[in-house]
Amino acid sequence: MRNIHGSSFTHEIGHAQEKELTALSEELWSTGNPKILYQIEVKAWDIGVEIMPFINLDSFTFMKDESLAHCSKRLLVG
Repeated sequence: MRNIHGSSFTHEIGHAQEKELTALSEELWSTGNPKILYQIEVKAWDIGVEIMPFINLDSFTFMKDESLAHCSKRLLVG
C-alpha cells in the first residue's frame, strides 16, 4: 500500500504557498474553464514537491498522476 498521506499534505502545502491562487480561483469561478482548475492543481503539486523534497517520490508521483487524471473530469458547481 502506498503512503499517500504525505503526498496529499505536500499538495495542500503547495496550494497554501501558491501566490497566484486567488487570481486563478477568481478566474476559474468567473469562467468555469477546467483548464484553469488543471493549472491550479499542477501548480500545487509542483510547488509542494519543491518545498518538501524528502517526500517519497514514487508515492508522490502516483498520487499526482491519479489526481491530475481526474482533474478535468470534475464538475464545476457554481
